Amino acid sequence: MIDLECGLVDRFQTMNIEPPPPPPPKNVRLRACVKKVMQLLSKPGCKPMRDKAWIEFFDPKHRRPHELKELFSLWKETLQSKMSFWEFLVEQEEQNSKLLDPSIQIRYLTAQERAAYRIQLQPNEKGQATVALPDGNYMFVLGPDNQLYAGVEVRGQFHHSSFFAGKAVLTAGEFTVAGGIIEKGSSRSGHYRPEQREVDNFLKYVEGQGIDLKSFDFTIYEKIVG
Repeated sequence: MIDLECGLVDRFQTMNIEPPPPPPPKNVRLRACVKKVMQLLSKPGCKPMRDKAWIEFFDPKHRRPHELKELFSLWKETLQSKMSFWEFLVEQEEQNSKLLDPSIQIRYLTAQERAAYRIQLQPNEKGQATVALPDGNYMFVLGPDNQLYAGVEVRGQFHHSSFFAGKAVLTAGEFTVAGGIIEKGSSRSGHYRPEQREVDNFLKYVEGQGIDLKSFDFTIYEKIVG
Protein backbone atom coordinates (compact mmCIF):
# COMPACT_ATOMS: atom_id res chain seq x y z
CA MET A 1 0.00 0.00 0.00
CA ILE A 2 1.29 3.44 -0.83
CA ASP A 3 0.09 7.02 -1.13
CA LEU A 4 1.26 9.91 -3.30
CA GLU A 5 4.17 10.61 -0.93
CA CYS A 6 6.25 8.50 -3.31
CA GLY A 7 6.91 11.75 -5.13
CA LEU A 8 4.29 11.74 -7.87
CA VAL A 9 2.86 15.09 -6.76
CA ASP A 10 6.27 16.75 -7.04
CA ARG A 11 6.76 15.34 -10.53
CA PHE A 12 3.31 16.58 -11.59
CA GLN A 13 4.19 20.06 -10.47
CA THR A 14 7.43 20.12 -12.49
CA MET A 15 5.37 19.24 -15.60
CA ASN A 16 2.74 21.92 -14.84
CA ILE A 17 0.05 19.27 -14.56
CA GLU A 18 -2.61 19.42 -11.87
CA PRO A 19 -2.25 16.23 -9.79
CA PRO A 20 -5.32 14.21 -8.86
CA PRO A 21 -6.47 14.62 -5.26
CA PRO A 22 -4.55 12.19 -3.01
CA PRO A 23 -6.77 9.25 -2.05
CA PRO A 24 -6.84 7.70 1.45
CA PRO A 25 -3.23 6.54 2.03
CA LYS A 26 -4.12 3.16 3.53
CA ASN A 27 -6.50 2.14 0.75
CA VAL A 28 -4.47 2.93 -2.37
CA ARG A 29 -2.58 0.37 -4.38
CA LEU A 30 0.47 1.65 -6.24
CA ARG A 31 -0.56 0.16 -9.57
CA ALA A 32 -3.97 1.82 -9.52
CA CYS A 33 -2.37 5.17 -8.68
CA VAL A 34 0.20 4.91 -11.43
CA LYS A 35 -2.32 3.73 -14.03
CA LYS A 36 -4.44 6.81 -13.38
CA VAL A 37 -1.37 9.05 -13.68
CA MET A 38 -0.28 7.55 -17.00
CA GLN A 39 -3.82 7.84 -18.38
CA LEU A 40 -3.84 11.55 -17.54
CA LEU A 41 -0.65 11.96 -19.58
CA SER A 42 -1.98 9.97 -22.52
CA LYS A 43 -3.85 11.07 -25.64
CA PRO A 44 -6.90 9.37 -27.20
CA GLY A 45 -5.89 6.33 -29.22
CA CYS A 46 -2.35 6.26 -27.84
CA LYS A 47 -0.67 3.56 -25.79
CA PRO A 48 0.97 4.64 -22.51
CA MET A 49 3.98 2.83 -21.13
CA ARG A 50 3.20 -0.30 -19.15
CA ASP A 51 2.69 -0.01 -15.40
CA LYS A 52 6.11 -1.39 -14.50
CA ALA A 53 7.85 1.36 -16.46
CA TRP A 54 6.28 4.21 -14.46
CA ILE A 55 9.30 4.53 -12.19
CA GLU A 56 11.57 5.39 -15.13
CA PHE A 57 9.22 8.15 -16.24
CA PHE A 58 8.93 9.83 -12.86
CA ASP A 59 12.58 9.42 -11.92
CA PRO A 60 14.20 12.82 -12.71
CA LYS A 61 17.20 10.95 -14.16
CA HIS A 62 15.09 8.35 -16.03
CA ARG A 63 17.02 5.31 -14.89
CA ARG A 64 15.88 1.87 -16.03
CA PRO A 65 13.12 0.25 -13.97
CA HIS A 66 15.38 -2.77 -13.51
CA GLU A 67 18.00 -0.61 -11.81
CA LEU A 68 15.47 0.88 -9.38
CA LYS A 69 13.37 -2.16 -8.58
CA GLU A 70 15.43 -3.41 -5.63
CA LEU A 71 15.85 0.07 -4.20
CA PHE A 72 12.13 0.74 -4.44
CA SER A 73 11.37 -2.46 -2.54
CA LEU A 74 13.92 -1.57 0.13
CA TRP A 75 12.49 1.94 0.52
CA LYS A 76 8.91 0.71 0.61
CA GLU A 77 9.66 -1.81 3.37
CA THR A 78 11.83 0.33 5.63
CA LEU A 79 11.80 4.08 4.92
CA GLN A 80 8.48 4.93 3.25
CA SER A 81 7.23 6.85 6.28
CA LYS A 82 10.44 8.87 6.70
CA MET A 83 11.26 10.20 3.23
CA SER A 84 10.06 10.16 -0.38
CA PHE A 85 11.52 7.60 -2.76
CA TRP A 86 13.35 10.33 -4.67
CA GLU A 87 15.00 11.58 -1.48
CA PHE A 88 15.99 8.00 -0.79
CA LEU A 89 17.62 7.76 -4.25
CA VAL A 90 19.69 10.88 -3.59
CA GLU A 91 20.85 9.37 -0.33
CA GLN A 92 21.82 6.14 -2.10
CA GLU A 93 23.78 8.10 -4.71
CA GLU A 94 25.69 9.95 -2.00
CA GLN A 95 26.52 6.64 -0.37
CA ASN A 96 27.62 5.11 -3.71
CA SER A 97 25.15 2.25 -3.33
CA LYS A 98 26.05 -0.90 -5.25
CA LEU A 99 22.39 -1.18 -6.20
CA LEU A 100 22.49 2.09 -8.11
CA ASP A 101 24.65 2.56 -11.21
CA PRO A 102 24.84 6.32 -11.91
CA SER A 103 26.00 5.67 -15.49
CA ILE A 104 22.72 4.02 -16.49
CA GLN A 105 20.29 6.76 -17.49
CA ILE A 106 17.80 6.60 -20.34
CA ARG A 107 17.91 9.61 -22.63
CA TYR A 108 14.62 11.45 -23.12
CA LEU A 109 14.55 13.49 -26.33
CA THR A 110 13.26 17.02 -26.67
CA ALA A 111 11.00 17.84 -29.63
CA GLN A 112 13.98 19.36 -31.45
CA GLU A 113 16.16 16.31 -30.83
CA ARG A 114 13.37 13.95 -31.84
CA ALA A 115 13.11 15.56 -35.28
CA ALA A 116 16.49 14.06 -36.19
CA TYR A 117 15.03 10.55 -35.83
CA ARG A 118 12.00 11.08 -38.04
CA ILE A 119 11.94 8.79 -41.06
CA GLN A 120 9.78 8.41 -44.16
CA LEU A 121 8.83 5.20 -45.91
CA GLN A 122 8.65 5.17 -49.69
CA PRO A 123 7.34 2.32 -51.86
CA ASN A 124 9.57 0.99 -54.65
CA GLU A 125 8.28 -0.52 -57.88
CA LYS A 126 7.54 -3.79 -56.05
CA GLY A 127 5.60 -2.08 -53.30
CA GLN A 128 8.34 -2.68 -50.75
CA ALA A 129 9.07 -0.21 -47.97
CA THR A 130 12.28 1.69 -48.65
CA VAL A 131 13.90 3.88 -46.02
CA ALA A 132 17.03 6.04 -45.89
CA LEU A 133 18.76 4.04 -43.15
CA PRO A 134 21.92 1.88 -43.12
CA ASP A 135 21.44 -1.88 -42.93
CA GLY A 136 20.69 -3.09 -39.42
CA ASN A 137 18.10 -3.51 -36.69
CA TYR A 138 16.06 -0.54 -35.48
CA MET A 139 13.43 0.25 -32.89
CA PHE A 140 10.60 2.54 -33.94
CA VAL A 141 7.61 4.41 -32.58
CA LEU A 142 4.65 5.90 -34.38
CA GLY A 143 4.08 9.09 -32.44
CA PRO A 144 0.84 10.83 -31.52
CA ASP A 145 1.71 13.21 -34.38
CA ASN A 146 1.30 10.21 -36.76
CA GLN A 147 4.96 10.44 -37.74
CA LEU A 148 7.43 7.55 -37.68
CA TYR A 149 10.66 7.72 -35.71
CA ALA A 150 13.45 5.15 -35.62
CA GLY A 151 16.83 4.64 -34.02
CA VAL A 152 19.27 2.02 -32.76
CA GLU A 153 18.63 0.79 -29.24
CA VAL A 154 21.45 1.37 -26.76
CA ARG A 155 20.77 -0.76 -23.73
CA GLY A 156 20.35 1.33 -20.62
CA GLN A 157 20.62 4.59 -22.57
CA PHE A 158 18.28 4.76 -25.57
CA HIS A 159 14.97 2.89 -25.66
CA HIS A 160 11.46 3.18 -27.08
CA SER A 161 10.61 5.53 -24.23
CA SER A 162 13.34 7.93 -25.39
CA PHE A 163 11.53 9.25 -28.47
CA PHE A 164 8.55 10.88 -26.73
CA ALA A 165 10.12 11.23 -23.28
CA GLY A 166 8.12 8.39 -21.77
CA LYS A 167 4.74 9.60 -23.00
CA ALA A 168 2.10 7.65 -24.91
CA VAL A 169 2.53 6.72 -28.59
CA LEU A 170 0.34 5.16 -31.27
CA THR A 171 2.56 2.09 -31.43
CA ALA A 172 6.12 0.85 -31.04
CA GLY A 173 8.20 -2.01 -32.35
CA GLU A 174 11.28 -3.04 -34.29
CA PHE A 175 12.26 -3.58 -37.92
CA THR A 176 15.24 -4.80 -39.92
CA VAL A 177 16.66 -2.94 -42.92
CA ALA A 178 18.66 -4.64 -45.70
CA GLY A 179 19.66 -2.84 -48.86
CA GLY A 180 17.51 0.14 -47.94
CA ILE A 181 14.39 -2.03 -47.69
CA ILE A 182 12.47 -3.08 -44.59
CA GLU A 183 12.64 -6.87 -44.64
CA LYS A 184 10.76 -7.67 -41.45
CA GLY A 185 9.27 -6.03 -38.40
CA SER A 186 7.65 -6.82 -35.07
CA SER A 187 5.63 -5.32 -32.26
CA ARG A 188 8.38 -6.03 -29.73
CA SER A 189 8.62 -3.26 -27.12
CA GLY A 190 9.17 -3.92 -23.44
CA HIS A 191 8.17 -0.37 -22.52
CA TYR A 192 4.87 -0.16 -24.43
CA ARG A 193 3.78 -3.79 -24.96
CA PRO A 194 1.70 -3.07 -28.11
CA GLU A 195 -1.58 -4.96 -28.48
CA GLN A 196 -3.66 -5.59 -31.59
CA ARG A 197 -4.94 -2.01 -31.76
CA GLU A 198 -1.40 -0.64 -31.78
CA VAL A 199 -0.30 -3.18 -34.39
CA ASP A 200 -3.22 -2.09 -36.56
CA ASN A 201 -2.11 1.52 -36.14
CA PHE A 202 1.29 0.68 -37.61
CA LEU A 203 -0.02 -1.45 -40.46
CA LYS A 204 -2.57 1.22 -41.38
CA TYR A 205 0.19 3.83 -41.41
CA VAL A 206 2.44 1.67 -43.62
CA GLU A 207 -0.38 0.92 -46.05
CA GLY A 208 -1.17 4.62 -46.18
CA GLN A 209 2.33 5.23 -47.54
CA GLY A 210 1.48 3.07 -50.57
CA ILE A 211 3.38 0.02 -49.33
CA ASP A 212 2.22 -3.55 -49.94
CA LEU A 213 1.78 -5.20 -46.52
CA LYS A 214 2.68 -8.54 -48.07
CA SER A 215 6.14 -7.23 -48.95
CA PHE A 216 7.55 -7.81 -45.45
CA ASP A 217 6.99 -10.13 -42.51
CA PHE A 218 5.56 -8.68 -39.31
CA THR A 219 5.59 -10.62 -36.03
CA ILE A 220 3.16 -9.81 -33.22
CA TYR A 221 4.63 -10.35 -29.78
CA GLU A 222 1.93 -11.47 -27.38
CA LYS A 223 4.16 -11.54 -24.31
CA ILE A 224 7.60 -10.21 -23.44
CA VAL A 225 9.27 -11.43 -20.28
CA GLY A 226 10.45 -8.68 -17.91
